Amino acid sequence: MVDLTHHLGTVPSVICNSIGGVGSTFLFDIVDANVPAASPNNFPPGSQQWKHTIFPPQFRKVRKALFVFGRPDLAVLSIFRRGICSVHLWNKGLPRANLDLQEYIDNGADVLRTEEHLRNWTTPGSPYPILCVDHESIFQRKREIIEFFDLDESILHQFPEEKERGSTLSVLDELGSGYRERYLEILGGAMRCYEGLDKFFLLS
Repeated sequence: MVDLTHHLGTVPSVICNSIGGVGSTFLFDIVDANVPAASPNNFPPGSQQWKHTIFPPQFRKVRKALFVFGRPDLAVLSIFRRGICSVHLWNKGLPRANLDLQEYIDNGADVLRTEEHLRNWTTPGSPYPILCVDHESIFQRKREIIEFFDLDESILHQFPEEKERGSTLSVLDELGSGYRERYLEILGGAMRCYEGLDKFFLLS
C-alpha cells in the first residue's frame, strides 16, 4: 500500500465533514476540543480537505465520521453571502474560481459539486460509521451526537444558543428576472437528494 501520510499530514481517526454553509463550525469545534485525533476544524485555507472533501476518505485509520448537511439552496447562498467561494473550492480540493453569486448562476453548473458531495457522504458503503445530521437537527439531537463520540453529557454546556439562518432566497430576485429559477435549476439534483434524506441517521 502506498503511504500518503507525507502528503496529507497525520490521518485523523475521526472526521468531521460538511457541505459548507450549514453552520457546522461550532459543532466541529466541540468535537475537535474533546475527541482525540479528530480532523482539524481550524487550518490555513487549502491546507486540509477533511472538513469539506466531497467523498469519505478511505484510510484504515479512520474509525468514524460526522457529516453535517442542510438545504443546498440556502447552503450555497451562505457561501456566496460570505464571499468565500474560492476558499471553499480550495478547501474541497477542487479548482479555484473567484465567482460571485451572479457569475455562479451565469456559469450554469454547480462548481461546488454539492449533489455529488451529498450523495457520497449519505450512501452506504464506507468502511466506518458515518453519523449524518441535518444542521436543523443538531440542537434537538445533541445528546445523541455526543454519545456517538463517547463523550459525557457535561459537554452539552459547550453548545451555544441556536441561531436562525442568515441566508434567504430573496437575494436571488435582486439579481434580476430569471435568476431565482436558474439558480434552483442548477441545484435541482442536490435539492432532490436532500429532500430524500432523513434529518438524522447513521450509516454503518
